[in-house]
Amino acid sequence: MTDELQFDREFVASLSVLVVDDQEHVRRWIIRILHEMGITRITEVSNGREALAQVTAPGVAFDLILCDLKMPEYDGVELIRSMSLIGVQTAVILISVESERVLETSALLAEERGLRVLGVVAKPVSVAKLAPLVKSLDVVAPSESDERAPSPDRLRGALTGGALHLVYQPKIEMATGRLSGVEALARWRHPDFGPLLPNAFVQL
Repeated sequence: MTDELQFDREFVASLSVLVVDDQEHVRRWIIRILHEMGITRITEVSNGREALAQVTAPGVAFDLILCDLKMPEYDGVELIRSMSLIGVQTAVILISVESERVLETSALLAEERGLRVLGVVAKPVSVAKLAPLVKSLDVVAPSESDERAPSPDRLRGALTGGALHLVYQPKIEMATGRLSGVEALARWRHPDFGPLLPNAFVQL
């Protein structure tokens, strides 16, 4: 593995990864790639419903989800919607045979819904494609002492620069299934830490 793809061994060994793909041979290949990178704590599922059951299971926590977009019945897009509704904060890498444009659009959708998208990978998955994205997980979260962390000055810059935006979550009447309104949710596209949720900056 080249220098730029080297990992901290302890960090890699600590990662717990969920692989979501409907094709067994693809899952086997991705797991092989992850093993080459030193990642061994891997759970595999064949569809979005199984993935949702895993991420919501008591006591289960994943550091990363590798998710195929196109799967029968409950696909990657539906999984993204579901995870956003329940507030899953696990980092996601989208994988697919679809065009680069489709992948980028899907990644944008996931980010708009508040998910942490590390990037997109076109199949076939390889160490060269996957390793830089996984390495980006090894980033210290913003703190008050970090000069890049949210501050009044940075927030003003975000407001004038258009980095703050709204996403809209529908409110549904369970009895009738009708749309009763929407909740407006603020997001900050932070240049260093990606999409930040309101609790990171509303107090400012």
